[in-house]
Amino acid sequence: MPEKKQNNMIEDYIKASQEFKAPTFNKTVKYGSTNFSYADLNEILRCVQQPLLENGFFILHEMTYENDKAWMKTKIKYKNNEVFAESVFPIDINNKKMQEIGAQITYIKRYQIASMCCVNADPDNDATEIRDQKLNETIDPNEINTLNEYMSKLDSDDRSAVYRAIRTNNLSKVSKNQYPRVLNYIRSFIEKKGESNENRNR
Repeated sequence: MPEKKQNNMIEDYIKASQEFKAPTFNKTVKYGSTNFSYADLNEILRCVQQPLLENGFFILHEMTYENDKAWMKTKIKYKNNEVFAESVFPIDINNKKMQEIGAQITYIKRYQIASMCCVNADPDNDATEIRDQKLNETIDPNEINTLNEYMSKLDSDDRSAVYRAIRTNNLSKVSKNQYPRVLNYIRSFIEKKGESNENRNR
């Protein structure tokens, strides 16, 4: 993208972000001994969608199926159709009812939009039971397989580089809380490696 157009897009996003509203934590769920409040998807959209639209941005959701895995892709696109921000997250559809899949999709969209717009979807709960469980709970076998499938596309040197970056060489010890970051890092590493190889072959 030409530098001038990119600057215009960044400037327009800054204008939009200055108009974002702070969400109200309008939903509460009881989890163990903790009452956990959060802003639902509609509340997040109420806070960011209109400022985005007024400044030339729109939100686009896309479900895909790649490498035997379902993915939810959420993008913030500019009026010239350039992607300003993108978030990709897996959906667990194995042996799930449609209502369970739908709940996952809503949950994922909520966090994708909130994270790309830097909006707090829930309060800071670092000291609570629910936060502690998320930090300590490790990923399930399907998520481990997903990470291993991507790692298998790398040679030993690149795998070592990834292990150093994520600070473990045992993927089964990755926590639920770390999984999105680790997955996106490995995917980005593979994409950059592919681009580097293409450039050398030209």
